[in-house]
Amino acid sequence: MKPKLIILLVLSFLLTIIVFFGNFQMEKEEAGNYLKAATTTTNANLLNNEDDAIKERINWITSGLSKKDIKNPNELVTEAEFLILLYKAYNKTPSVTDTSKFWAEDYYKSGLDYGYPLWEAKKRDQPITIKHLGALIAAVQGDKINEIDSVPYLKQNQFFIFKDQQKNITRKESIEFINRLVENGFYLLQTPKEDISQEVIVALGDSISMGWGIKNNVEMPKYGFPNLISSMNNKFHTFNLSSRGLRTVQLIEKLKKPTYKNKLSDANYITVYMGSSDLLHVAEGYLRQVKAQNGASPSKDIEKEVVALINEINKNMDTIINQIRQDSSVPIYLYSIYNPIPKGTTGNSYGNTVMEAINKHYKDIAKNEKNVILIDSFNAFKGKESTYIINGDVHPTLEGQRLMAKMALEKIEEVK
Repeated sequence: MKPKLIILLVLSFLLTIIVFFGNFQMEKEEAGNYLKAATTTTNANLLNNEDDAIKERINWITSGLSKKDIKNPNELVTEAEFLILLYKAYNKTPSVTDTSKFWAEDYYKSGLDYGYPLWEAKKRDQPITIKHLGALIAAVQGDKINEIDSVPYLKQNQFFIFKDQQKNITRKESIEFINRLVENGFYLLQTPKEDISQEVIVALGDSISMGWGIKNNVEMPKYGFPNLISSMNNKFHTFNLSSRGLRTVQLIEKLKKPTYKNKLSDANYITVYMGSSDLLHVAEGYLRQVKAQNGASPSKDIEKEVVALINEINKNMDTIINQIRQDSSVPIYLYSIYNPIPKGTTGNSYGNTVMEAINKHYKDIAKNEKNVILIDSFNAFKGKESTYIINGDVHPTLEGQRLMAKMALEKIEEVK
């Protein structure tokens, strides 16, 4: 395809996205940016559920996540405080209420539902030990270890910031630790595998794989297709390592981290849905200009960027597959990118052309690389966008997510 034609097709497609999704906020999504979201949620939602005494009790957490001064920074942190800090960092907001059981009971209920190792009620307001913290963090990353092995685990995964022989942590250290966890860990809370007979699915992707936009985002990723696979068939356990707004170049960097390499080495199957966030990210500035001016001509810099976009995605996907193969030889299920613009809407044909240019390379990867299987979500969604894509959004509906999960299950059975 000629470069000038690619420019026209891509720009027409991107322009249509901003017009068609006028109510869709094109915010810049930086993968792994827990703390910004956590601070917003803390101020807007969580504190409304807390009485004044509890607000005062955990005010240092709010300040620390907001990068403000921490009151009594050298005071030791209890398990309850650390659990709340951890949840806020992951932008999860169970209510904090002073009940007859325990003042942070809802956090503990949620943590126990995840299968996390937490102390019994009488110890929860005692200073958390680094060994216990290590076992808890391992569980949050989807690993089940005992406290004896927790310090080596923290060191291996580049989480350890403490001194050897140190027993407890201070408020200041806990904030520093959370920052390290955000940098080197996963975007989503994981659930440790309890049944050793289950086969492991590791999912790599952006917000599409997270189930974004279905019901409320606090409950995702259980609505994302990777988690639906294990919901539909309990012989599988899913570790969903997806991140909101994740671009292919960012995934390349994540795959170098010990946490990702360890998960890939334990996988029986790997799913990959990548490329959509690249398309949205590269057009952000231009799309805002178009919206503000009701149309605008692209700069020469934008033209160059658009010309390079498809090649960049394809090149990065080659690198991603090669990096995965450094840690795993198991089947990789590579999804083609669907077109979110409904049939009959101006721009649908342009969108199809752009997606086909990327998906052709994905097909070539599946053809040429051993044990890479293409899952054709592009053609599965084509003509059925109103059913499979959330109205006014780019993310799949629950029906769309279920379809993507079913397609993976069918391909897994075919390969077997």
